[in-house]
Amino acid sequence: EGRSEISRPLFGPLSLKSNPPPTSMTCHAGPRLFALVALCCQLSISAAPEIKVHSALKMPAAPVHENLGTKNQAMNVWKWGDGASARELVVALIHQYNNFDYRADDQEFGVVWESDGTKLTEVMRVPMSCPNVELLVPKKGPYVYESRLDASPFMLHPECSCSPQQTTPCTPGVQVTTTVSGSDSSYRSPTNSHFVQLVNEWGELIADPAVLGRLTRKTEATVQIVSQPVMGAQSSLTSDPIYGCPGTRDDPKGNQDVTYASLTSQGLLLPTGHVKDKWCLVKRGYCSETAKVKVCELSGAVGTIIVDHGMFAGDQEIKVQYMRAEGEKAEKPVLFLSFSEGEALKGEIQNGGASVKVGPLVAGTPPPSYHPGSGIVVHSLGPSNASYRSKSYPDLFATAGWLESSSVRDLLFVCLPAVAEIRIYNIEKPLERIPMVGAIQIPCSRFGLHDYRVLDYVGHDGKYKTLLIDPADKGNRLYYYDTDSPSNPKLILELHASFEAESDGLGQVQPGGRGGRYHIMTWHCSDLYCGKSHGDNIYFLDSWNLTSPAQKVALPMLSKGSFARDLQCGSDGICLVSLTWDGFVALDSGAEGTVNQFSVIASYTGAHPFSTSYVPLDQAHLRMYSGAQKVYTSQIFPRRFYVEHADLNLRPLRMGDVVRALQMNQIYLAEVTGYDPSVAVGSSAQPSQTGSTVYLGPGYQQDGAGLPVDGAKARQQDRDRSEDGTVHVSLVAILASFTAVAFVLVGILLCAILYRIRQHSRLQEQMERAAANRILEAGQPQRANAEEATVVVGRPVGGSQSGAAAPGVRPPKLAEDPDDWQKTPVGLAQSPSVVAAPIRSPARGFCEP
Repeated sequence: EGRSEISRPLFGPLSLKSNPPPTSMTCHAGPRLFALVALCCQLSISAAPEIKVHSALKMPAAPVHENLGTKNQAMNVWKWGDGASARELVVALIHQYNNFDYRADDQEFGVVWESDGTKLTEVMRVPMSCPNVELLVPKKGPYVYESRLDASPFMLHPECSCSPQQTTPCTPGVQVTTTVSGSDSSYRSPTNSHFVQLVNEWGELIADPAVLGRLTRKTEATVQIVSQPVMGAQSSLTSDPIYGCPGTRDDPKGNQDVTYASLTSQGLLLPTGHVKDKWCLVKRGYCSETAKVKVCELSGAVGTIIVDHGMFAGDQEIKVQYMRAEGEKAEKPVLFLSFSEGEALKGEIQNGGASVKVGPLVAGTPPPSYHPGSGIVVHSLGPSNASYRSKSYPDLFATAGWLESSSVRDLLFVCLPAVAEIRIYNIEKPLERIPMVGAIQIPCSRFGLHDYRVLDYVGHDGKYKTLLIDPADKGNRLYYYDTDSPSNPKLILELHASFEAESDGLGQVQPGGRGGRYHIMTWHCSDLYCGKSHGDNIYFLDSWNLTSPAQKVALPMLSKGSFARDLQCGSDGICLVSLTWDGFVALDSGAEGTVNQFSVIASYTGAHPFSTSYVPLDQAHLRMYSGAQKVYTSQIFPRRFYVEHADLNLRPLRMGDVVRALQMNQIYLAEVTGYDPSVAVGSSAQPSQTGSTVYLGPGYQQDGAGLPVDGAKARQQDRDRSEDGTVHVSLVAILASFTAVAFVLVGILLCAILYRIRQHSRLQEQMERAAANRILEAGQPQRANAEEATVVVGRPVGGSQSGAAAPGVRPPKLAEDPDDWQKTPVGLAQSPSVVAAPIRSPARGFCEP
């Protein structure tokens, strides 16, 4: 009959349901067994550490198009006040593009947001002096430091690198002299709206001295408008020779990949003497700018002037390609003029002639946003505009490579590549004075993949020390200095960090562990870079013993093209590592009472919003510009981190629009929850097999064991590490491991018992029904084929109420041994109270019919 039973859904309340009687042996225990196992797994997972993520800030898009401008140390988190009234402020540099199509309307601001642990609310905004500056935001407020950057080949705003102290013009430009009147004029478009980019065959920018701002010699000559067709060109191109095209864009002779050699071999040149020793003026259109420039240069021109072919809204940019595999270099200047200025120049040429002069000493017209500046500008920021104050120190230096500050004392480090030194300034009272207190004579540069180049810390001996992280971006070098006396810095040792690669790939180096003891190193290598074919790793250097092997933590969750972008640790030793497109992971660098030191304790990978940008595998190198970028630790809310988010769009990138392609306008909050340091999770670190090379400096001292003085003391005082540098496993960790294993075994045993009970019950029920059917077949053979034959199990057959057997049915004779199923006859007891004889079924598979 139909039966009612109490059943509990996997994740729901108790319910009463009715099940029909089974007609065959079916798999009913299997799904419930799986459900029980899933429930056990769910309980295990819910108890594991996890990273929760939510959006804290989305910057405005149109019409201002704000983005984070946080290269180097341009963002940080401050604790404002003490006790229960303390507030958390997030301070950063932002870049405002306004109209994407114009560079001249760009702006930069120092912005302060207040955080409630979930959202950021803007409370203060201060404009910077130029739209491309260096802003240093220390780990504690209220002061930030603005300076001008050294000029670099691919700056969006090179005018911001001009300073009043420099002797060369600011900015370089184009000077035109008319032959008839002898008057001079400066053209505005080459420095304000019409730009030239030099690229190689892979589309990468190259820094050859052929565009304004990078010219190394003066070029002055008369201008010749191209009025004769290119020899050997198609007849369709000869009707309007001013375009100077050897072929169309769809033709190998006129596309972007045309080379000097192919043009020469086919004789695709201008007639002899037409532009010899003159500027070659051509019009934009029909063929690539590369083909025009190369035809002019092969024909003897001193340079090429390309005139735009219309009045277009927004800035215009052309690209000229040089095939490095063919040994090509850009050596002659290339200029790009607006349509209006180009037509004016053509008019001067037709009225008597004109000459054009360019060079490092030729001044141009700066854009409207240009404001000369130098040295340092100090801004005092806070939770409202009422706290703002500022002071300028223009005579400290002209421009700088980078600025960084100490997190343990009031010192400012300034890289000056021009004089190959890093200056040290006292910033104890920056609104009164900033005196220089020392300098480290070492080459430095703003280039490279690492955002942080200075780690200032207190050593185990109580003295101040300074780590310079590959300051010149050459060779993965770490320089440790004794700077207890900043006026007399002494090199302790130089460490060649060749853990992942010999000369490139070194990323960030950040403090971690109790008291910041460990220097944690990321690598900006992936399976696409540094000759690697595997995932990335994190390395822990012991600052108490720098000659000991580094501890390596593998990050196997990295996908192709991703790497460990940044790392920050909280005061409790919990760290967050950003993995660009893949998301991020949490590490334990030495929390109080931990059994997971140097282990990955939680991860948030392959999930929204960090892995949502579409980046095809053939362009996996672009993943480094997408997803989770730099990380900042909360000063008030435990185990929370602010994460920069970058969004990559391939469509504008394919069109050469990098600004629209890469947007970094969101900040996310990541919180590590459910983590108990005393419970073992993850896998422990392993000593690095590759190691590093140590070069001892004059400040290095040894004890009897040949280890640094700090390291010898560390051997005795640090009980977390053994003599061979491996990590001890505590008794708590062992007990926790055995407890976890026992829990799993008990769960499996319970599942097996429930499974066996259920199986026995169903087999018993099925055999009872089979017995009833066989009784009927034996007692009423004449109705064996009748469709209406019905037997009600458990009642006297034939409707007899006397307890006697029905006519034609012989009461069964039970076997003397009830366990001998082969000797037990099949039948039913005559008593209505007896359902069936004690019979057994042969063993068979659980799901067999």
